[in-house]
Amino acid sequence: MIRILLLHVPGLIRAVLAEAFAAEPDMQLVDAPGETAGAADDALAHADPDVVIVGLEAGEPPLVCLETLRRLPHVKVLALEGQGREVSMYELRPTRTMLGPLSPSDVVASVRRALRPMRVVTRATNDATDAQEMELTMSLARERMRP
Repeated sequence: MIRILLLHVPGLIRAVLAEAFAAEPDMQLVDAPGETAGAADDALAHADPDVVIVGLEAGEPPLVCLETLRRLPHVKVLALEGQGREVSMYELRPTRTMLGPLSPSDVVASVRRALRPMRVVTRATNDATDAQEMELTMSLARERMRP
């Protein structure tokens, strides 16, 4: 059973999605909270979702998506924007970068580079918001990997 949690999704879109999920035997809408921050926090803590669908205002940074991944790194987060017309998926994925044979000083340098904030631009427009988003995502991922 795929467990789906809706956060900050506007009423009409929430109703349409609830109807669509109700028609799917392998999907279950779980603990759809009210619109308070406390209700959303409680739902994230107790609903054990596989997918979280988040409603975002146009141009709103996806901080709630990134916070959700920080708290529940195994979930997929779908962000609905533009009254549900645009959908983006956020997820954490482990990656492997082969560094090859390294001397002890190379390992020390690699540790420093690994912890340096990553600056990534995801569009040719050099959009600073995308770079900040990616930097926050990478920072959250590194935080989750620490013992």
